[in-house]
Amino acid sequence: MSAKAILPRAPDQTARPKIGIQGIEGSYSEQAARILLAQLGVQSYEIMPLLTAGRVIAALAKQIVQLGAVAIRNNHGGEVEETRLAFQTGSFSKVAGCVLPIRHCLYTRDSSVTADAVTIIVSHEQALRQCAENLSGLFPTASRVAIEDTAVGAARLAAGDYPPRAGVICSREAGMRNGLFLLYEKMEDREDNETEFWIIKSAMP
Repeated sequence: MSAKAILPRAPDQTARPKIGIQGIEGSYSEQAARILLAQLGVQSYEIMPLLTAGRVIAALAKQIVQLGAVAIRNNHGGEVEETRLAFQTGSFSKVAGCVLPIRHCLYTRDSSVTADAVTIIVSHEQALRQCAENLSGLFPTASRVAIEDTAVGAARLAAGDYPPRAGVICSREAGMRNGLFLLYEKMEDREDNETEFWIIKSAMP
């Protein structure tokens, strides 16, 4: 199937198609979207960071975006609850899917924050679940806070929105993009940690 056949008709036929992602730049959803779009032969497009699956579904319904990229389930953390609930609010169809190996890193704001100094760890609830055993072993007294997206946590830590002794779990790309200090890599409890992602489009004509 050609890329033209895959893409719904955009309101402005001269514009590049817009792809709404669950997350922001540096998120695992962005990585999956770029992989899947390349496989589909879609070479020119605009990524729109929409943060949540609910916003992706809403943007598809309003034709703000032509395609969406969302996380479906993780082989360790299970079904992505946020996506499951969002799917109940709109009508869509699956265009393509892939399974992406997920390698979590733990970043702090700078090298002055050592492992024993970390008091709070922030990430998406799925990432916290996928790293639960390692977090308990490495940071037994640190509290855990779930937020909308792993890459958002990295951006907020870099911006000073979290306490100085906070750590975030995110992709290597998100940590590097925000100039954070890599404290640990391979934070996931299972070496085979992987998440299924879908590219979706509105089922409405």
